[in-house]
Amino acid sequence: AIIEEAERRGLKQSDEGAEELNALLDRFNEDPKSLNKEEHIILGKSLGLNLRSYFGEDTMIAKITEALNEAE
Repeated sequence: AIIEEAERRGLKQSDEGAEELNALLDRFNEDPKSLNKEEHIILGKSLGLNLRSYFGEDTMIAKITEALNEAE
């Protein structure tokens, strides 16, 4: 779902990039707090979000969760 959403928003991913995104998404789904800020930003960017490093972790998780729910 994340890859289709990224493609829908015009972001092209290589196979390797898609695998990395899927791994981040899997980790996020298991435990959102297991990702560091940079990983949250990467995952958010793939969903079309403009997350910033000064955002709090809870804010990033909420925005990513919301974007994933909208993509379903």
